[in-house]
Amino acid sequence: MRTFVVTRNIGGDPIPTYIEAKDVGKDLNSKSYRKQFSRYKKALDNLIITDYVCFQFFRAGALVYEVRPTPITLVDTARTFCLWLAEITNPRYH
Repeated sequence: MRTFVVTRNIGGDPIPTYIEAKDVGKDLNSKSYRKQFSRYKKALDNLIITDYVCFQFFRAGALVYEVRPTPITLVDTARTFCLWLAEITNPRYH
């Protein structure tokens, strides 16, 4: 399990996005993660929770997007992830 921070500096204001990564294949909605994720969602404005395959995107504690790829959509999923990451670090959405 790893935690990463990605920042995008726009207009001199760094906008952090925190990424909590669990082991591949772990159920991100598992009861065992509920307390931990609840704390993160309350404390962090931009949060991504992932098992490196599925991605859940939270802004201000609310789930705003979830990506669960299928083999057919893997390229589209990667593209969507990159576009969403650019969006959440854009200051006009804050």
